[in-house]
Amino acid sequence: DFDDQVKFIYLIGALKGAAARTVEGLAVTSECYGIAKRMLEERYGNPKRIKSILECDLNKLPKCSENASTKQIRGLMYRMVGILRQLETMGEDINTIHTEGMVRRLFPKWIIMQITPQLDENQPWSMEETRKAIDKVIQLEEYATLLRGPLERITLAATTTSPEKSTSRSKNKSAKKH
Repeated sequence: DFDDQVKFIYLIGALKGAAARTVEGLAVTSECYGIAKRMLEERYGNPKRIKSILECDLNKLPKCSENASTKQIRGLMYRMVGILRQLETMGEDINTIHTEGMVRRLFPKWIIMQITPQLDENQPWSMEETRKAIDKVIQLEEYATLLRGPLERITLAATTTSPEKSTSRSKNKSAKKH
């Protein structure tokens, strides 16, 4: 069990932004740990306010573009899941049609197209199952990128090159030769 001064040191290291500024002027002592804790609880201890802030954070998440890198997509997933888990620990149901719609809005179409067949349509929508499906697609994309480079997206279903693509490629090659 740590004494209050050590706890205060850890607390200061964990705080960022406005929360860090809230306790900034306090001396790092055992006595001030209790003061800092009360100050933070007064400012940030309202569960209704915290839920509201987390909802705002969810709504501010930027949508990934269709050509977003797997690093960007994974970063978005981690931020989104982190916020949702905080809401869940506060008693909020994260397995809602609202959350499903948000996922479909935030992630690129190619991700949504690949996760949809993986989700059991006979079961209620689940954020955890969706997270696992997105993670699986990202892992496959990362693996394919390691093998082939970032030139093309993989799909879980077999694909073929359309005639238009092969025709335009051959036209481009012949145009470059002339």
